Amino acid sequence: MTNNYIPEISLKIAIGRFIKASFWFSLILYLVELLFVIAMIFWKPKIFFTNTQLGYIAILSIIPVFLFVFALYVYQNFYPLKKTNNSLQIKGIVWIFYLILPTLILLYRFSDLLYAIAGLTIFITLLSWIGMKGENLKAKNIFGDIRYIMHDFWVKQNINFEKNHFEENINNEREPYYIDKTGIETFQKTISCIKIDADEAFNFGIKNKLTGEISVLDIGGAEGKFSLNLLTNYKNAQRENSISKIQYIEPSDQFNNYKNNLKAVVAEENIYNQQSHYESWSPTHSEKYNLVIASHSLYSAIDNKKSTVGDLINKLKNNKADNGLILILLASREGRAYSFKKTALSILYGEKNIDDVDVNSFKRGLIETHTAKQVDNYIDLTDFINEYDNNKPENLRTWISYFLRVDKKSLEGQNFAHIVQLLKYYVQPLHELGDNDINKFMTVNCPKPLDRNNSKVLPHKTEIIIIR
Repeated sequence: MTNNYIPEISLKIAIGRFIKASFWFSLILYLVELLFVIAMIFWKPKIFFTNTQLGYIAILSIIPVFLFVFALYVYQNFYPLKKTNNSLQIKGIVWIFYLILPTLILLYRFSDLLYAIAGLTIFITLLSWIGMKGENLKAKNIFGDIRYIMHDFWVKQNINFEKNHFEENINNEREPYYIDKTGIETFQKTISCIKIDADEAFNFGIKNKLTGEISVLDIGGAEGKFSLNLLTNYKNAQRENSISKIQYIEPSDQFNNYKNNLKAVVAEENIYNQQSHYESWSPTHSEKYNLVIASHSLYSAIDNKKSTVGDLINKLKNNKADNGLILILLASREGRAYSFKKTALSILYGEKNIDDVDVNSFKRGLIETHTAKQVDNYIDLTDFINEYDNNKPENLRTWISYFLRVDKKSLEGQNFAHIVQLLKYYVQPLHELGDNDINKFMTVNCPKPLDRNNSKVLPHKTEIIIIR
């Protein structure tokens, strides 16, 4: 990957670009040719050119015809028309005839009859370029058939080609980093959301809504610290053996860590593991769960086009018991962390738009009744930035690689320096935050106690969504 990432260009993209360029080249040649025809009406071209030179000009002017024939052939093979194919072929022959008329006039320039035809030719051929409505081609605007076949159609198609080709390549490239174990472990060292988000999720979404013994489906629970905090709050509120079982779905190999953490709230033998992506998980039974947890674990399925918001919600609802609830946590685009990510990806991938899912785009696909709450949070990057400043960049490189879901090989040299410089712009000294945030964050002591004067934090916002 380079600073201006350019995906491999498919053959269709290359052909489309060639045809678009051919349109302008052939139009210029054609207009030059028409100027000679106009000149014939008032002056004898032989005054300025020899017969041989006029012959060469006439032969050169045939190029637009060949370019149009090539474009028409590619257009028909790429975008075959069911009911208008024969009509298009007939119209193509007509347009070729009009294109070649000025050439014939030049070749037989001494015919007085053709002087009269020349004016009509100019009028008709100009209409064929810019004025005819391509009804059979279903053109949305009033463009000539030639222009549509050689230019406008390919403008539209190339946008789709490049977008789809780019997304396919970039999704394949980024997908492994959503579940990179080293990246996740490094990232977890910097986030406070394990405690803050868990407390907020319990108080907002679960407290007084679930009671008694519950079964839990934990999707993408990683090492389990969020779920441990959340379910500890529930267990303490119930004051009884309140967790009957946990079904753990996680694509990365973290079950041992998860089990060691969660055995504090449920017996080990009641923690079941399935190493899988949730969107491809097929339960062997039809059991329903009282609490379905998806804490920051739906990004990969949507970003990598493995599933849609609607399909994921339907599957979550199918896994939920009638009296249960679904708890979803997603990042908001309103925080500084999201702004950093968006800008950093534009540095790495140039003008291409990588539109990773966030709570705003997720909720656009959410038709179910739900409640939501936004939570202010922070990422503590003090240690990693200090290490970088002391020529120990590896932890910060790993953190950025996971946060952006990019290969660490792309974070080298000037690329990495630019990204770190950008990160430092978005990171804030703790003392620059508002007093309420400072006091709130300093009481958490997670991942470690903050220092009002020296801590460097990246503020971010999380949204909690509850679906009953």
